[in-house]
Amino acid sequence: MTSRSDTYTVKEFLEDYIGTAPEISNKLGITSEAVYRWFRKDRVPAKYYPGLIKIAHDNGFTGFTRQDLLYGFSGQMSKTQMKVAEAKRLAEKFSKDIIIIIAWDECTGETQITTYGNHTNHKIYAKQAGDTIATSLNLNLEEMTEYENYLKGLVD
Repeated sequence: MTSRSDTYTVKEFLEDYIGTAPEISNKLGITSEAVYRWFRKDRVPAKYYPGLIKIAHDNGFTGFTRQDLLYGFSGQMSKTQMKVAEAKRLAEKFSKDIIIIIAWDECTGETQITTYGNHTNHKIYAKQAGDTIATSLNLNLEEMTEYENYLKGLVD
């Protein structure tokens, strides 16, 4: 079980996936103070969700949905989860098309596989490689928890 301190605040979630307050305010056409108010209240008015989803798509998270926002804003997404945004950062830093991160936590025994592809086909290839790795590690794919899936709506 995770505590609130182990999970995202609205500010942390927006900064990891959408952008800084000035970037968000500029793209949504609202004041930075309005965005800072979201940070202080730790909530975002639902009328801004479509704009935030568009920004996420513009940032390369093409499968980002309202459910992703609700999950992130609810404080259910753990900071200890290896985020796709981190894999994307590595891909951009090292000019790579696909990134696969395998992480294991000795204390919890949890294995986490995070994949990133810079467009739809690469996303598919990265997920297939991640599934192959999981299978080779004898991880049960049916019992795995999926935290982020940017292929939703792109492929079956």
